[in-house]
Amino acid sequence: MRHSSLLYYLLLALLPVQAFAQTDWREVTPANTPSARSDFSLSYDSSENKTVLFGGDNFGGLNDTWKFDGSDWEQINTATTPTARDGQSMAYDSVNNKIIMFGGRIGVAVNNQTWSFSASDWTQLSPATSPSARRYAVMAFDSVNGKIILFGGQLSGGGADNETWSWDGSNWTQLAPGTVPQGRFWSSMTYDSNRNVIVMFGGYNGTNNVNDTWEWNGTNWTNILPAQAPSARIGAALSFDTSTNKVILFGGNDGINNLQDTWLWDGTDWTQESPTNAPPVRSFHSMAYDANNGQTQLFGGLDGDGTRSDTWSYGEPTPTATPTPVEFSVDRTKVKAKVKRAKKKRRKYIATVKGTVSAGFTVEYTKSVTSNQWLTRKIGYLDDNRWRAKISFKTKRRRGKKKYFFRAKNSTDEPGTSIKVTIKYK
Repeated sequence: MRHSSLLYYLLLALLPVQAFAQTDWREVTPANTPSARSDFSLSYDSSENKTVLFGGDNFGGLNDTWKFDGSDWEQINTATTPTARDGQSMAYDSVNNKIIMFGGRIGVAVNNQTWSFSASDWTQLSPATSPSARRYAVMAFDSVNGKIILFGGQLSGGGADNETWSWDGSNWTQLAPGTVPQGRFWSSMTYDSNRNVIVMFGGYNGTNNVNDTWEWNGTNWTNILPAQAPSARIGAALSFDTSTNKVILFGGNDGINNLQDTWLWDGTDWTQESPTNAPPVRSFHSMAYDANNGQTQLFGGLDGDGTRSDTWSYGEPTPTATPTPVEFSVDRTKVKAKVKRAKKKRRKYIATVKGTVSAGFTVEYTKSVTSNQWLTRKIGYLDDNRWRAKISFKTKRRRGKKKYFFRAKNSTDEPGTSIKVTIKYK
């Protein structure tokens, strides 16, 4: 009697098909972390795929350097280290593969030093021309024009500056745009690489907190008038998410309270988000977009009780594996058992079971699914897809049936549903 081949299928996680949960804030719990601080600098180094942190304030200036890879912080012991400072400005120059840091406060005095950080060391630069000493200026790298743009800051006398400067890799040049934002410090700035503009928001103009939005197109500033905007604030943080092509704003201080709201800027309007989770209230923290991990990284800042040392990420979670159909077959024309030999009153039977399985998977079998004792011995592979099992058993009976269960699995995914195979013997 002829038997037809029957094809069976398992549903099993094979290839990591991306399935994302809602964009949200998630607290990261690194094994190592910088100490609590505010008024520090944070910038993403795309040549190393790491976020670099320097200095800041925690009831005294700091001068430590850290790198964050998306899961853990590592302190970098540099041969040369800038003097401890807070309120400095920092941006990554992707043309020269260097982080540039300017100004800040050393002790009680502001400065106009320019430093570069590359790989694992700092170098103080000596440009022919520099902006005057200041802290709380904002900087961002204009990748189209290959220059870092600096705006504003708090001068040594406490005034709010409104100068625009560019850094070309070796020198500072003061620019003379036709339209200039009001002088300010404690504002926030980032580069929108989708529209090739620098976005600046808010700050303190010397009299009041403001909530205006400005964009720099490489030659001039434009005051954007959106339908809605975050409230006036200081010490917020901005970053640009290249996966969504939107600017992200978080937190700040409205003059009375620290904030924990999240806003997105699409080039036309601001939209307040409603994430399920959010970092606690804070200001004078910093953010940078980690392009390698597709996450905006946030660290530290001031809350109502002091400085913080927590790390948060904003974006879509890491892709997880979802079930994908995987072909797994058993050819039941090959499962009849034949007598191997007779010993005393027990007969030993050998059954050959053949089938196919997707590449990268192995086959295992058991007598009882509930026992959870799956075996791989006596299973061989003819190539990446074809497999063969030699099943042996003893019995006193001259004829009957034996049931075995087969399934496919790989080293990382959960095994799929098993297939029952009945072996007839006589």
